[in-house]
Amino acid sequence: MKHLLTLPYYKEVWKDIKGYEGLYQVSNFGRVKSLERKVKKWDGFRTMPETILKPKVQNNGYLTVMLYKNGKGKTIAIHRLVAEAFIPNPHNHPTVDHINRIRTDNREENLRWAPMKLQAKNRINRDQFNRKDESKPILQYTLDMVFVMEYPSINEAERLTGIDHVCIIRCCKGKYKSAGGYIWKYKEKGT
Repeated sequence: MKHLLTLPYYKEVWKDIKGYEGLYQVSNFGRVKSLERKVKKWDGFRTMPETILKPKVQNNGYLTVMLYKNGKGKTIAIHRLVAEAFIPNPHNHPTVDHINRIRTDNREENLRWAPMKLQAKNRINRDQFNRKDESKPILQYTLDMVFVMEYPSINEAERLTGIDHVCIIRCCKGKYKSAGGYIWKYKEKGT
């Protein structure tokens, strides 16, 4: 189990967006930028500086950006841009899944190509539990009940350990004896 301070340093990497080469790039952190370029205006050309685009949250919870080419704009989901640029899709899966179920977390490490069946399963798992369960502080123990670490939330425990948050919740609720080789408990007030 790696402690937060010992996790490796991740470097932001930028790649061209397919179909928008020389105009826009996407990073492995889920950011999108417009590259510096000359734009024709009525009175000549103007240099447009490189700019990080501000994403818009759609009604479905996904982040999107508007990309322009040849005077036409197109709204594109950021998680799809990240997946297409950084994640191989050898099985040609049609959808991009947010591993931690947070639709605004578009980091490369949080995304994977998935079949529709997996997406539906994640939706069921997400809807099965109350959101309050995911935000409670939790404690991690070895199978011998030796304290390992405290996490501010189940989502953070999943992010740092790679253990599915649904399994952690089930362990905290007593439905599973352990999850990922550990015992998990909600932190009680005063402990």
